[in-house]
Amino acid sequence: MTGTGAGRDPAGAARRGRAGEVPSQRARAGVASSQEGAAPSREVAAPFQERAAPSRAWRLAGYGAGAALVVTGLAGLAADARHTHPFGWALWFGGLIAAHDGIVAPLVVTAGVLAGRVREPYRFWLRAALAVGGVLALVALPMVLGIGRRPDNPSLLPLDYGRDLLVVLGAVASAAAVAALRDGRRGHRGRRLPRQGAGRGGGRSPTGR
Repeated sequence: MTGTGAGRDPAGAARRGRAGEVPSQRARAGVASSQEGAAPSREVAAPFQERAAPSRAWRLAGYGAGAALVVTGLAGLAADARHTHPFGWALWFGGLIAAHDGIVAPLVVTAGVLAGRVREPYRFWLRAALAVGGVLALVALPMVLGIGRRPDNPSLLPLDYGRDLLVVLGAVASAAAVAALRDGRRGHRGRRLPRQGAGRGGGRSPTGR
């Protein structure tokens, strides 16, 4: 019976044969497509790998140049000890490290944590203003304190650097506030436009169904 049925319906046997071939063809096509997709990914990753080697070489070259400068400076410090006062320099350098790790770093971490509670886009501009203002304050601090000022030479540090620092910090804060308000209005406007569009459409889909 089966042999007779197969002989009577050759078209059905052909359809069943083609149906059995479809999954195998799909599997081969999937393997081929995955191989084709992997090849471009390797081609795309190759330039980045080529760039990584020069960047590492430049980084090592920078480390070497920095170390050479440090050694040169220390050698000059020791060679001209009568004029450079190595012990005083060591005290100054150690005090600078202690001030950084004991004062500056905790202040920066605290400011970052407090600024993290502010929502975007105001957070970015607040952190930018704090970073710029902190660097400016550190640079101007010796002049504000009058370090190096001499009564017999009024041309040394003659200006009111504390007042000037406040003016510069005020300008930085004002610029950051204006930029934050601008970005905040843009974000509020972008959130409001989709809601207006949804209200006008009555909640219907674009197809009207």
